[in-house]
Amino acid sequence: MTRIPAAAPRNLEPAGQWVHRSACIGHEDEMFPDNNETGIANAKRICGPCPVRRNCLADALRTGDNEHGIRGGLKPCERRALARQAAFRNGDRPEPEPIPERTLQSLWDERTQADGEHLLWAAGTPVYFEGRALTPQRIGFRLDRGREPVGVVRKTCDRDGCVLPAHLGDQRDRDRKRMAERRAAERAAAQRLAAAQ
Repeated sequence: MTRIPAAAPRNLEPAGQWVHRSACIGHEDEMFPDNNETGIANAKRICGPCPVRRNCLADALRTGDNEHGIRGGLKPCERRALARQAAFRNGDRPEPEPIPERTLQSLWDERTQADGEHLLWAAGTPVYFEGRALTPQRIGFRLDRGREPVGVVRKTCDRDGCVLPAHLGDQRDRDRKRMAERRAAERAAAQRLAAAQ
């Protein structure tokens, strides 16, 4: 692997002068190959004997040109790796990527997948969140209703593994449904009795 210091060596020419001696003059299109090995190998062959290859690579690292084309004989990913190594050696360590906050919603979004009119849990259970073990049904219920479920959360559809919040109910929901069914039955009975008289 080519080792280039983080700062360009003092003996490199300014960009305005060395670019006119580069081996890629007249081959500019070839220096931006598609991601195919043949095109990349051809561009690297052009760079190999170039008298200003080190200047080109140092310029790419200095300007942060690490996204496109072959420069100094290296692909963009190779230049990015070299720039990270140089920054690390110089103590310019990049900030670590922030760890996204783990929320019930992020767990739900990561682990569910749509299946027609249903939503399936695509991961193991239970899920540990804030020191508690939660079932997918309790998570879906809590996210949908905005409250902790009362008693056991059960699905109301016949699809195995469904956790669609609209297909879930807790004890309070079941009690309300039974009460509504009882009232509907009482009204129907009262209507039949009134019609019979």
